[in-house]
Amino acid sequence: MQISLEIDDLTNVRLVPPGPVLETVWAGRTLRPHAPYDAQRWQVQWRQGVAPRVARNGPVRRLLEVVSPRYEIVDLCLPSVGAGDLDDGLERLKQLGPAYYRLELGMNAAVRHLPRHVPRWTERLAEKDPRPRDELVDGVRRLHELGLRDGAAAAGADAAQRFIADRTKDLAAGGLSRMLDNLHPWIRWHAPVLTIDVPGDPPVHAPRPAGGRGLVLAPSIFATGVQYYFDGAQRLPSLLVFPIDPWTPYDRPARPKLDQLLGRKRAAMLIVLASADMCTSDLARSCGISASAASEHARVLREAGLVTTDRSRRAMHSITPAGTTLLGDNAHAQLPTQASGA
Repeated sequence: MQISLEIDDLTNVRLVPPGPVLETVWAGRTLRPHAPYDAQRWQVQWRQGVAPRVARNGPVRRLLEVVSPRYEIVDLCLPSVGAGDLDDGLERLKQLGPAYYRLELGMNAAVRHLPRHVPRWTERLAEKDPRPRDELVDGVRRLHELGLRDGAAAAGADAAQRFIADRTKDLAAGGLSRMLDNLHPWIRWHAPVLTIDVPGDPPVHAPRPAGGRGLVLAPSIFATGVQYYFDGAQRLPSLLVFPIDPWTPYDRPARPKLDQLLGRKRAAMLIVLASADMCTSDLARSCGISASAASEHARVLREAGLVTTDRSRRAMHSITPAGTTLLGDNAHAQLPTQASGA
């Protein structure tokens, strides 16, 4: 995907905490049977603990049907992003009337072309009766209470604040270009286009205009990919949600020379391996790339003498002394350690 940013978009770029509603919606996506499992281990453990508790909760089940990764029927993220607390976010959702849902359902080709996948009850969201919409909002509240209130919400808020503080340093030191270029390994900035290189996505032939209303950037611990939201009514700014790790200290110094020497993804892999040996799948998750891409990058680093691979332990990769020397001051720039019990 490519997003073209006009001057009006660039002067209204905001990096904000996702807010509890957005995190809850993305947490719900991980509970669906067709969730994309490039998920991290803690997300799998969270799903295993929460899924039985919400299995028979009617409003939560309705919410999960609406936010399925296969066919997100309505956008509950863009209207609520940046809400100060759960009540504020839920109140924003309650203010969405039939016209909003009518537009969302009309824009969603799945409603017209994949009827066997889309629950027919969703058509009632666009009707005058507010009860289906109220039940959907109640599903967000209940999922947050059952699955996020005991710790995940605080972990997400803390991670977002650390990430935003680090990117603010980028903005002060290198301007908007550096900030945009350091959001995520899948996201690249080359003015005036923001490119999202999601593994497996088809090639892009033309950038999509952001619309001149600005761009909101929201880092999420529950996101398992990068997703772009566009307001069909052309009133709200666009929204880009991307994953961050709740356990990673984000106060890493900029490393442009290392990036230029190795490439961004190989530089990121070398920094991750400076903190711990990793198998290919864990390395891929830590760097936000596919397992096949991680394997290929590891091969290049291995041939350069920067990493070694022990194939007696399911291809465990380790940094070499030469790799540590090359990193220099960046050797501890990113330490993806998890809290005990995570």
